[in-house]
Amino acid sequence: MARFREVHDFWHVLCELPPSVLGEVTLKWLEAVQTGLPMCFMSGVIGPLKLSIREREILVAKGIPWAIETGRSSHDLMCIFYEEHLDRPLVDVQEEFRIIPCDLDMYSRR
Repeated sequence: MARFREVHDFWHVLCELPPSVLGEVTLKWLEAVQTGLPMCFMSGVIGPLKLSIREREILVAKGIPWAIETGRSSHDLMCIFYEEHLDRPLVDVQEEFRIIPCDLDMYSRR
């Protein structure tokens, strides 16, 4: 659990998710798929209550589908030694671990 907390912010960067409520809830869905932890599923279900209607639409249309697909197709993100990759370009790390960034911003600009 300590490592889970330690890598959370790395996941934000790796997935290009903003440190907003929408970004956090989207990341919780990815964490739920990757780890199977009940607390992640609960946060993914309860967290949207703090979102605006527009943000919920974005979460359902883009965030959750992205999180499920990325969680299934990427490497096991808990097993990466992120500290060994800090000097590499982000795009190279994303490519190696099969992470397609989630662009939530493009949906909120309508």
